[in-house]
Amino acid sequence: GVQTCALPIFDQVISERQTLEQNTDAWLLSIQQQIENSDYPKDIESLLSKNKITFTGKFPEYSIPPFKLVFNLHNNSVRLSMGRKSHQTFILEPQSLVHWINKHYEPVVSSSFEQEQFCKEIMSAYKLLSQSHWRRQISLKDVYQVLTIRGDTKQEYPESIFMFDLARLLQNPMIELDDFYFEFAPHKETKKNYFITDTQGKEKTIGLVSIYPKQSRI
Repeated sequence: GVQTCALPIFDQVISERQTLEQNTDAWLLSIQQQIENSDYPKDIESLLSKNKITFTGKFPEYSIPPFKLVFNLHNNSVRLSMGRKSHQTFILEPQSLVHWINKHYEPVVSSSFEQEQFCKEIMSAYKLLSQSHWRRQISLKDVYQVLTIRGDTKQEYPESIFMFDLARLLQNPMIELDDFYFEFAPHKETKKNYFITDTQGKEKTIGLVSIYPKQSRI
């Protein structure tokens, strides 16, 4: 008799699961209809403008330097990326979505930038990593690790802000501090590179830094 008792419960689970799947399908369909509705991109764009988030491009792909914003209509998700670093959400309701975007965007673009101080910090990490051998190419990922050697500094100085600082620094045609030049180059290993976008939306790939005295003829 045990088996016969179990069957109705089993049937009930199956029917509940079918109802759930039908509801999920209906929910996804309503989201897709909302997105395909011509007002959806307009709503997103007007909310971005209202929140002073500068963007270019058109739905489903926008550039909001230093980020890219991409709507993936196949799985109803939204991705906000900066180089290889990305955040994903399934929030699609315009107001909540733009609030989510702003939560990641605002701290980065409003971060202050002291070029001289930033160069000094890079230089002190460089000296440590290169053992004061000028012109040696040092990984920028290693520089970031040295700058945030204490666990709490990683929270105070997230990698996304370090990347944006690099982007702002590289807007200068010549980078120098006191009597030293700074040179940046891509790393041969792709995964050791930063893919950065500056405030103008220009993209660069960098992974190495070398510093040398202006007087050096080596």
